[in-house]
Amino acid sequence: MSVNVMRSEVFELLNNVKDEKLIEVYRDIFLSLLKIDNTTIIGHSISGEPLNVNSLKKEVLEAQERMKAGNYIAHKDVKNKI
Repeated sequence: MSVNVMRSEVFELLNNVKDEKLIEVYRDIFLSLLKIDNTTIIGHSISGEPLNVNSLKKEVLEAQERMKAGNYIAHKDVKNKI
């Protein structure tokens, strides 16, 4: 789906919202998301280290590589150990 199509869908959805408070919430969400850059802390790792967009992307890519290499534990196996 192209960006223009998605943008049109968003505009249409917003145009159909009648609740002023809901529009305000959507605006605040958009503004918050636009403020996030690659260095903004967006969460923390299990060990408590801060994660920004770049470090999260790196962790996700590393996890994908581990999975491709077969280095993972299946969900059902984890459930069986409990």
